[in-house]
Amino acid sequence: MTNLIPIAIFLLLGLASAALFVIYPGQIFVWYLLIKPVVDGFLEQGATIGGATLSFSYLPSLIMPSLFLLISAFHMNRFQYLPFKGFVILYILLNLFAYFKEGQFSVHTTGYYIRVVFPMFLYFGVPLFVDSRQALERLVKIAAISGVFPCGMIFLQKLGFISYNREAEKLGTEIYERATGGYADSFSVALPIIISTFFLLQIIQTNKESARAQKLYEFLLAAYLFSLIFTFHRMTYIVVVVVLGMWIYLNKRFNYAFLLGVAAVVFLGTLQAFVPDFFSDVDVITDTSGSIYAGADQGIALERSALHGRGWLWQMFFDEYAQKSFVDQMFGIRLPGRAPHNDYIRVLFTVGAFGLGVYMFLLTLIGVRLLVILRHFTKAGDSFMKNLSQTALFMYVFYILGGMTLTISTLSTMSWYFWILFGIVGYQDSIYRSSQREIARAALVRG
Repeated sequence: MTNLIPIAIFLLLGLASAALFVIYPGQIFVWYLLIKPVVDGFLEQGATIGGATLSFSYLPSLIMPSLFLLISAFHMNRFQYLPFKGFVILYILLNLFAYFKEGQFSVHTTGYYIRVVFPMFLYFGVPLFVDSRQALERLVKIAAISGVFPCGMIFLQKLGFISYNREAEKLGTEIYERATGGYADSFSVALPIIISTFFLLQIIQTNKESARAQKLYEFLLAAYLFSLIFTFHRMTYIVVVVVLGMWIYLNKRFNYAFLLGVAAVVFLGTLQAFVPDFFSDVDVITDTSGSIYAGADQGIALERSALHGRGWLWQMFFDEYAQKSFVDQMFGIRLPGRAPHNDYIRVLFTVGAFGLGVYMFLLTLIGVRLLVILRHFTKAGDSFMKNLSQTALFMYVFYILGGMTLTISTLSTMSWYFWILFGIVGYQDSIYRSSQREIARAALVRG
C-alpha cells in the first residue's frame, strides 16, 4: 500500500500536467522553464516501479516533448519553416533502430534513449507554439532568472546550510571540494546557471528598462559567475570564458572587457599559479599513482589518465570498438550511457560510424545556419532576434565544447535548450524570409 502512494502521485501529476499542457502548450512550457532547475535538483526522488526508480522530473521530460510532437502534427503545414528537419528525423530513426538492434528494453536502457530522442521532439513543437514576440520575450526573461535557485543552492552550501554530497576531488596538485548545491554533481548545478547566464547577457544587451533594472541584471550576472567559480568544473570555466569573449566581441561591450581585464591584472598572481595547475592533466607528465583509473601498468596509466582519467576511458572504448564487426561499427554496438565522458564516442557506440557521420553533418549544418541567421537579423535591424540568435549560437558552442568531455546530449536541460533555441530562431528566420518574399512579389505585381 505504501508503494502505491508515490505511484498515484506520479500518475496524478502526469495527468494534471498533460491536461493543462494540451490547453496552453506554449504558456505551460515557458513557465515550466522557471521551475525546471528546481525539479532537476531532486532527481533521486520518485516512485519505484518494476525495480527502477522513476524520478518525478521524468513527468515533464516524457509528457511535454510527446505532447508537443502530437499537437504539432496538426500543424504540419508549418513544418516547412523548420530547417534540416529531414536530418533530425533521420537521426531520431537511427537511434530507434539502435534501440531495437541492441534489444535491451529495460527501464534504465530505455531511459537513456528517451533522454536523447525526446528533446528533439521539442524542435518540432516549441517553435510553433512559442512564436509571438511577447512569448519569446517571456521565455528569455524566465530562462534568465531560472538560474537563481541553483545559484542560491551553491551559496547555501558554501555557507554550511547544505551538506556536500560528493567527495572532494584532486585536480592538479590541489584537492577541491566542488560545490554541487545538493544536485548530483558539480556540472548538474552549473548547467542551468550557465544557460541562464546566456539569456541574461541577451537581456543586458537589449534592456530598455530603467538604469536600476540594468544594475539588477548586472548584479544577477555577477552572482551567477561568482557561484560558478565554486563548482571547480573545468569545462564550465572554458565555456563561460569563451562565451563571454564572444559576447563582448559581437556586441562591442568593451566596458565589460575592461572590467575583466582589470580583474585579471588584480588576480594575475593567483591565476598564474591556479590555471596551469588546474588544467595540468590535459597532457599528463606527472605521476598518477593512486588514481582510480590507474591500472597495473603505471606506464599505460600515465599515457591515458589525461583529462581526469578520460584519456584512459576513451582508449578503452576505442579498443572495444576496434574489436567489433563491420556491421556493429557502422550501425551501433551498444548503449554506453554516460560512461565515455565524451558525447561523440557515445554517439559512435550507440548508432555507429554512419550515425556519427549523420550527427556531425547535422551539427555542422546547424552551426553554419546559426551564423547565417545571426547575420540576417543583424542586417534586418531586428535587435531582439539578433540577440536571440546570439544566444542560440552560444548554446551551440556550449553543446559542441561540452560534448568533448561530457555526454552532453543525455542531459535533458542541455538538449532541451539546444533544440528549442535552434528551432525557434530557424523558424523565425524562415517566416521572416517568406514574408519578405511575399512583399517583394506583391510589389512586382503592383509595378
